Amino acid sequence: MIRYPVLLVLVLSLGSCGRRDSGGGSRVDTSSVFRGLPTPAASARILRIRITRDAKVYADGRAVTLAVLDSLLAALQVFKGGVWYYQEASPRHPAAKQDSVITSVLDALIRHQLPIRLSTKPDFSDSAGENGQARPVRP
Repeated sequence: MIRYPVLLVLVLSLGSCGRRDSGGGSRVDTSSVFRGLPTPAASARILRIRITRDAKVYADGRAVTLAVLDSLLAALQVFKGGVWYYQEASPRHPAAKQDSVITSVLDALIRHQLPIRLSTKPDFSDSAGENGQARPVRP
C-alpha cells in the first residue's frame, strides 16, 4: 500500500518532469512512467481528516500542516479519492483559530472538488445525512 507522503512525493516529482532538451539533443520521455503506477487500494483512496478543538489538523491520524494537507488532497484528487471529515465540537462557538483552520480546510476540499463524508464521531463510524441526522456506517 502506498502511503500518502510517498504518494505525494511521487506525484509532485512526476508532475515536474517533462520533455526537456539536455543540450545534447537527446530527449527524455516520461509519459510511460504514468502507465506503470499502481493504483492504491480502495481504502487508501479515503483520507480521514480530523480537526481538534485547539485547531490541529490530522490526516489519517498524523498531524499535518495546511500546506501538507493541500498536497495530500491534490494527490488524492489524482486517484479520484474522497474525504471523511470530523471536527471536534467546541463548548460554545469555535475559537477564532479553529474557525480559521476549519475555513482553510473546507476551502481546500472545495478547491480540489473531492467528495466529503461528514462524521459526528472521531472514529468516523457514522455519517451525517442531508437532514443533519447521523446514521451508523462501517468505517
